Amino acid sequence: MENVFDPLYLRNYSYQKHINVDESWSQGLDGDGVKIAVIDTGSRATSQDVDILRSYGEPDTHGHGTIVTNIIAAKHNSYKQAGIAPGAEIITINASDGDGKFDQLDLAQAIRIAIDEQVDIINISVVGNSGLNVEFWESLNDAMDAGIEIVAAVGNSFDLWIGWPAIINGVHGVGAVDHNGVRADFSQIGTPLDIYAPGVDVPTVGINDVTINNSGTSLAAPIVTGAMALMIQRGKDPSDIYKFMLAVENSTVGMLNIGFATHIGPEPLLHHVVGSEKLTISYLIPPQGNVYNVDIYAIKDTQIFDLNGQGGFVLRDQPVHAFTDLSFGVELVGHLFGERGVYNAINIDTIAKGQYDLTIEINGMVATEVIVL
Repeated sequence: MENVFDPLYLRNYSYQKHINVDESWSQGLDGDGVKIAVIDTGSRATSQDVDILRSYGEPDTHGHGTIVTNIIAAKHNSYKQAGIAPGAEIITINASDGDGKFDQLDLAQAIRIAIDEQVDIINISVVGNSGLNVEFWESLNDAMDAGIEIVAAVGNSFDLWIGWPAIINGVHGVGAVDHNGVRADFSQIGTPLDIYAPGVDVPTVGINDVTINNSGTSLAAPIVTGAMALMIQRGKDPSDIYKFMLAVENSTVGMLNIGFATHIGPEPLLHHVVGSEKLTISYLIPPQGNVYNVDIYAIKDTQIFDLNGQGGFVLRDQPVHAFTDLSFGVELVGHLFGERGVYNAINIDTIAKGQYDLTIEINGMVATEVIVL
């Protein structure tokens, strides 16, 4: 995919860069061939920015559905917003009453439409707290039985309660993190919450192409929906998205790292997220037998900061060695072994401001990124 010049993407804070989707786009992934149903308040996304295959119900008069649709699939045309999966086919279904409120029977009917449309993914940025209607519950399960992935927001009242449809087994429940990869102070924290995505001060495009920053798990869910479209286009199981996540402070659930989840290739990958107090570094080591010689370090001016103590090695199917460098305070927060090789995510306490050259050397291969703290 060509370079992306959409204005909202080029802002200092880009949620697309935060989840490393640049890496997926550089592999030519854009959601082509994937069909997504957006069940919301409809859409008034302009044809200049989103290709909508079909729409059901009245056009959007609330604005919520338009924002969600743009997050998923806005074209990369230097106009306004850069969608996660601009090549996906979009079906919009207005299941609301016009005031942004939803009835479970209307949602059930919308899901039936999505099933008939044979979509791959349904996005429902809706949360309910009333008793679960049987017809709604059956429609959700019928959709999943048909092989449809359902992505839903978990809610914005910062408590342990998670409503429907995110609470239903098999539905992907999405919470929100801020610019620093820290859980948003409004995001639900209960079970089942499956994954986090950016959802604080997200630049969005609504009705009449009005641009505004919004916050909520309703914005995080379509980011995951778009990411799953890239997974499907790649021919991968969307559940693999959970194997490659960045650390979220004070949570056992991680944040989306779609660039690593879609990567195919022999070279190591390196990605970083700069937070207010911590730097999160993640790297993917392709499979190379059973032993990986790993050396990861950062250079600032003439100083070299060793980020893995003695260098050392990693054995497949064995715990990753501890990172012990005291000057950075490195904490291992997650790792994965398997057919994709080794995936690690580490949090580093940021101390000195400035520019660092971050380098990882794995079995003679090198990956480098510039970090500015």
